[in-house]
Order: sequence, then structure tokens, then C-alpha cells
Amino acid sequence: MMLDYKIVDAKDKDVEIITSMKLVTMIDDEMDKILSYAEKEKIKKNIVRNINLTYLNYKMIMINNRIAGAYVIVPYKDGEMIDQIYLFPEYRNNGIASKIINELKSKNCNLYAWMYKNNKAANRLFFNAGFRTYKETDRNIFMKYDFVISLEETLADIKLGKDLEDGVTLGQ
Repeated sequence: MMLDYKIVDAKDKDVEIITSMKLVTMIDDEMDKILSYAEKEKIKKNIVRNINLTYLNYKMIMINNRIAGAYVIVPYKDGEMIDQIYLFPEYRNNGIASKIINELKSKNCNLYAWMYKNNKAANRLFFNAGFRTYKETDRNIFMKYDFVISLEETLADIKLGKDLEDGVTLGQ
């Protein structure tokens, strides 16, 4: 059962929690082991500076008037990129992120996302939402949702002559 949630614009009071979410996302357990102290400090400083400049672009995910997570999309290439989508662990696996991603897809024909290669849950979430890998680095995967390609994949799955749920047969 999906939890009821609402999306609200971030406010200056949300800067600290958005910053902590971003830090958890950027310096997860595996990256904490890989990155040097200097790299982690540089990332932390950049995150703090960036969040202080961009927090108004964030959307807060609220459940029962409590912050359950946040997301932000930013302009990217010929569309927009989901730069972050984060839910606290107790709110994960309830369909919330999938629903938000599907809403974003309905508003953006070209939507991008990036994640660490080791983040299997995020990889699966975006793949299941119709995103496909378009670029990889040694640590990251960049994925793209392209409405036209997604539509072509869907149409390719339709088999002519196969019975549909309502009993109509295509190709007759």
C-alpha cells in the first residue's frame, strides 16, 4: 500500500536537512571507503555551498506533515535531470519514488538521472521506470528517459494477433 504524500516547495528552514540528505547520497558507505579525506571535504564544501544557493529548487516530500524526503530536478542538455531523489529508509519501497518519477516523466520528454554504479536499488528503480543507460564512468551511471524511445519499446512489445484483455484481437 502506497503512503499518502504531498509535495511542497523547500524553504530556508529545510536547508540543513536537504544538505544532510545530499551528503548521505554523495558519500554513502562505499564512497566513504573509496574517497580520500580531501575528496570528502571538497564534496562536503561544494554541497553546502550548492544547497545554500539552490534550496528553493528542491521539493520536499511530506507524509503526515513530516519530511519523508526530497528531490530536485535541474536543466540538463535537451531536458532535465533528476539530480537527487531521497527518501528516509522508513518510507522506501512504498511506491513513492516511482510515482514521483512517473509524474516527472509526464512533464518532461527527455529526463535524465545519475547514480553510483553500486546503488543497485536506484539502478533498478530508474530502469523499471523506463530509463536506459546512455553513459557510464568508473563510478557513475547516467540514465535517460526518452519518451519516443519508450513509446517505440512499448509498441514493439505489442504482438499483432494476440488477444487483449477486453477480448479484441489486433490485426483483424
